[in-house]
Amino acid sequence: MKIHPSMGTFLPKKTSLTTAPNPTEIITDEEDKIKDSDTILKESIQKQLSEIQEAKMQTGKGNSKAERIISKFNSGKKLSSEELSYLIKHAPASVDRILRISAEREQNEMMMRMSRTKVSTMQVPLLTIDGIRKSGGTAEEAQARANQLRDSVKEYQKTKEYQEKPATEFDYRKKKKTSSKNPPYQPSPLLWAAAHHAYQNGKKHKL
Repeated sequence: MKIHPSMGTFLPKKTSLTTAPNPTEIITDEEDKIKDSDTILKESIQKQLSEIQEAKMQTGKGNSKAERIISKFNSGKKLSSEELSYLIKHAPASVDRILRISAEREQNEMMMRMSRTKVSTMQVPLLTIDGIRKSGGTAEEAQARANQLRDSVKEYQKTKEYQEKPATEFDYRKKKKTSSKNPPYQPSPLLWAAAHHAYQNGKKHKL
């Protein structure tokens, strides 16, 4: 006890007491932590679902028109520019694969056109199919490549160019000897007129 200077009375000495935690506040803090955990879990699940949905949209899954176009290509048929444009917009993840396989098809078609006999023409797809077998791509991609190759051969065999090719190298040489006896090439009147016009213009510039 101590004496107050003005009153001369004894006053109790002040003591510092530690306030006990409120049980209600503790419960509220724990509930907030549980809510935060639930929110984080829900946000994580929602993010994963959104990523899955976006991946489906990127590949065209769930889009009936995009799936139909991709199925058409996988079966070996060429796509129109409109169909490719649609995939670029609605299934962009599938476009790279389609362009690569389409470029391979065009290369095979060019090599078949350059071959001078039917036998050498058919060697082109045989070499390509062997490369497909040895490649490490997916089964779906390998099947699409094989179908595109098969369709390109089928379509080329329908052309007049292929049908007029000699069957073997022996036939080619025989045909070449025969064709050498044909009259020399005569340019068309239109080509001759264009060449004459260019020649006259050249003379004017020199003067």
